[in-house]
Amino acid sequence: MCHVLKNKYNKIKMTVNPNLATLMRIIEENMDKINEGEYLDAMNALGALHQNVSSIDSVIPSGHPPSYNIHSAISILGENGYRCWFRVINNIPDYENIQPEDWNQLSETEQNRLNRLSTLVMAQSYHEIISNPNPIVCPFIARHSVGHWSYGNEDSTWKCVCGYSGKSKHWKKHEESERHKEWAEHRIVPKRMIRQFCKEIKHYENGILIYYNYPLSGGVRYFPVRQEKNEWTHPELFSYNNENWFVVPRDNNKFSED
Repeated sequence: MCHVLKNKYNKIKMTVNPNLATLMRIIEENMDKINEGEYLDAMNALGALHQNVSSIDSVIPSGHPPSYNIHSAISILGENGYRCWFRVINNIPDYENIQPEDWNQLSETEQNRLNRLSTLVMAQSYHEIISNPNPIVCPFIARHSVGHWSYGNEDSTWKCVCGYSGKSKHWKKHEESERHKEWAEHRIVPKRMIRQFCKEIKHYENGILIYYNYPLSGGVRYFPVRQEKNEWTHPELFSYNNENWFVVPRDNNKFSED
């Protein structure tokens, strides 16, 4: 798992400023209620707020030398150079301590390479945070989930097509519940819900582009998954019954350079 961005926002949650921690909690708790674009905007805004809070203390985030605040770094690199450098130091661990003067000493070819690499790491991180878990971690949830689902901690939740909502860790108990068994006798899903499934899947088919920093054009496109394919959206893939809850394999490393 690419953990750079998640670690970055974990730092925000642990900041001494309780307001940022509150915003982070609210964003995470309401992730299912906002679309992906709004979620990205909120996360980027949160990151910007964190940077501003850090700059008040005259320290650039991620443990960089206290002699550099944002204004002095911009004066050395220029605004475009600063944006590229800042993305690199926050997304590529081997370069997290590179100073502005050292960045200026790199060749244009090397700066462009790091520009591309840091953008790819960002795309991988956003993909990891925004997408559902790999369906193989819980095939039952993957086959029955409505929209986004999470798994692996106490706060992980999901919504079932039968109408149930609850914690992911209780999936087996739900599968064996009278409510789900009664629904499973016919496995009927309303057409409006199927349209919702398909709309969510189609929404991300073209991917989301993160642009490179200047002077490069183009960027890296990633393809998050917020709704799993199932027998109601792709019946041709589920032409037989399977007691082990067969799931459609997903390419979690699907990225393209535009």
